[in-house]
Amino acid sequence: MKPTDNYAYDSTNTLQKKTVSRIITNFIDDKYAIERLAWAWNEILVPCVEDSALDQTHRSGKLSLSILLRHDDFLFVRARRSIPDNAIFLLDENGRLYFSYRNLVSGNDRPATTFVSPKEITIDVTGLGDFDVNLKLLAKVAAASGGWILTGDEVTVGQWLRYNGLQVPDNEQDTRNLLDLLNFSTLPAPPKHGNYWTLLDAPEDSPYQLEGDNRAIILDLIQSDTLNVGTLVNSLGEHLLIDSTPGNGATTSSNYRLQQLLENAASRHGQRYLSRLGWDTEETVTKQSTELSEQLMVAAILFDLDPTLDSTNTHFAGFDLYSKRYFKQHPTQVRTELEAHLIKNLHVAPALAPLVSQMILAGMAPEYLFTDWPSSLQMGTPAWVIATQAVHLVETLTPGVSRQLTYQHLMGFS
Repeated sequence: MKPTDNYAYDSTNTLQKKTVSRIITNFIDDKYAIERLAWAWNEILVPCVEDSALDQTHRSGKLSLSILLRHDDFLFVRARRSIPDNAIFLLDENGRLYFSYRNLVSGNDRPATTFVSPKEITIDVTGLGDFDVNLKLLAKVAAASGGWILTGDEVTVGQWLRYNGLQVPDNEQDTRNLLDLLNFSTLPAPPKHGNYWTLLDAPEDSPYQLEGDNRAIILDLIQSDTLNVGTLVNSLGEHLLIDSTPGNGATTSSNYRLQQLLENAASRHGQRYLSRLGWDTEETVTKQSTELSEQLMVAAILFDLDPTLDSTNTHFAGFDLYSKRYFKQHPTQVRTELEAHLIKNLHVAPALAPLVSQMILAGMAPEYLFTDWPSSLQMGTPAWVIATQAVHLVETLTPGVSRQLTYQHLMGFS
């Protein structure tokens, strides 16, 4: 790509971001629109800027879906359903097909918010010509395009947010935080596993909950996997303990070693855990199953050390992450003492303690993983309060991303 092409590409992405920001701003200041749509970002439309990143990913699927819907047999479906010529068609990442009118809502003299009200018609095209095969193929394009394919020149706000790795807000405060982010800066791409707590902090409507019977199943599997071997992480990390012996030249970053730990754990136990939980469905037997298995191993490693683990806790296995004794100390002190606690009281191998502490803190106290704190920063001071608020803001928007920021960049969110 030529330099001028790069400039044009960046300009279209910037324009797309500004367009999304404008749509969100109009919506959040319109009480009537909020009352009508709540926070249904997958229904609120935004113009798709030509040649932006999402447009380039989405375009082939949009064209293919449009061509498919010209199928002669589909004309009978349109007639039976009274679908108008100007209808918008939507396909989700599960291969479900919908249509909608293009609707408008406005109040308080605000610009109108354009939205869809999808009505599913998958059953109408099931078994119709080659629709089944084509919709399954297009579902993969939808998954890569933020979860949806839409005909026409628009996408949904929720689709754009997911495509860019941003959290989809479900209340006013999180939406205003999102606007601050969009108007201030672009965050770097999140790390592979985010804050490692995708399953541990799953929303209530997630099919992958780790409470009740599911947690009991995991604890039972852990018990069988740790008979006569001590802690689960020591067993899973044996190869890393060998690699970390002095003199072998295998000095690698914690991120790399943690990824190796999770990949090894998933390859050894992932399928069995998925099967026992009933999660080894056709939908998960894809690349997603590998990511799901690795997230499941994070949960298993931490449950082994603290079976009562909860995202709202301030303690991990007896260690107080916000103890008063840290007042006026540098934030790095907490991670140092946590790793000592893991080694002394939970018998985690010293070479693995930094990896375990990273998984713990990423979900419970990400401010202690930030690596660019000034040496003069002290916990408990007003400066510390402002700094931790900035960390939690960016973590709310994109879990795990604070670990990749500089102090200067982070403070832009304070």
